[in-house]
Amino acid sequence: MSVAGLKNKFAKAGQYMSEKVLKAEHTRKDEEFREMEKAVDAMALVADQMTKDVTHILQPNPTERMKVAARRKVKSDKAFYPYEEAPLGETMLKASSELGEKAVCYSAGLEACGGAMKELAEERDNLTVNVHQNFIEPLSAFLARDIKEILAHRKKMESRRLNFDAKRRKLAGAKGGNAGVTEEELREAESKFEESYDLAAESMTNLLDSEGDQLAQLSALLEAMIDSHQASIRILENALTSVSSNISSASSRAPTSKPIRQRCPSVGSTPGDSSDYGDPYCVALFDFEPENEGELGFSEGDTITLVSRIDENWLEGSVRGKTGFFPTNYVEVKKDL
Repeated sequence: MSVAGLKNKFAKAGQYMSEKVLKAEHTRKDEEFREMEKAVDAMALVADQMTKDVTHILQPNPTERMKVAARRKVKSDKAFYPYEEAPLGETMLKASSELGEKAVCYSAGLEACGGAMKELAEERDNLTVNVHQNFIEPLSAFLARDIKEILAHRKKMESRRLNFDAKRRKLAGAKGGNAGVTEEELREAESKFEESYDLAAESMTNLLDSEGDQLAQLSALLEAMIDSHQASIRILENALTSVSSNISSASSRAPTSKPIRQRCPSVGSTPGDSSDYGDPYCVALFDFEPENEGELGFSEGDTITLVSRIDENWLEGSVRGKTGFFPTNYVEVKKDL
């Protein structure tokens, strides 16, 4: 830097300190210019904060977000954010395959839900890509280009304003005509300041007149979110239809027969029982505790000799030397009366 440049720099620094500390007089911006500065600063602030907030909404985990960004730089096939729906879908699909024919309807419902969860994860990834392309990237470009240009104009204007005010103060305070600053230099400094002032004002005016561009970005964000939510609703509705259908199927299915442990005739049988199964008999499906006088109690798996049929709901039989009545739905008749 030249000697003149150093002197100029020191003069501006001195002017800045005089204004801040001594409240020295300086050239003031008009009210409209200050209002434009406030509006532009507010637009820059909200644009910067929106890019951060929207990114956090789309990908809440900052660590995973950094990993995905790094993978995308090297064009990795695994550059996908781990949305929570994906592992839930995997859990459901795995359980569905393990259940198999033992619980057909529930297995089908889990398969429908698991597939829907994985589709939701893919849809969220599509939303992220869409919002990045149509909202975050344009906002980032707005900050990097338009706002950066305005801030550069304002910074240059402020530098030239300090230079002009320093020369004017020096010339005004000079005694005996030995100011070290000529009238010509002062006029040149003023001209440069006014040039930068006009450029800054023009760039801010152009930005504030382009509200439509910022509104279009907001519209793109809303449209992307609406499209994604509508797609998610369709996915969930399809899964719900499948689950409801399986609920109906499960309700109309015949009960699954419970495996019965058969006992040897010699075990648990007493004289008078049908140990050789020549007489009519049945096998207990469940334990039955008698609640009324005359009812016959027995345990699951007991072989009961049939004596008579009372009606369609009750039988009479004997086991272990006792005779009584019992409900037909607690036993499976092997040899009817």
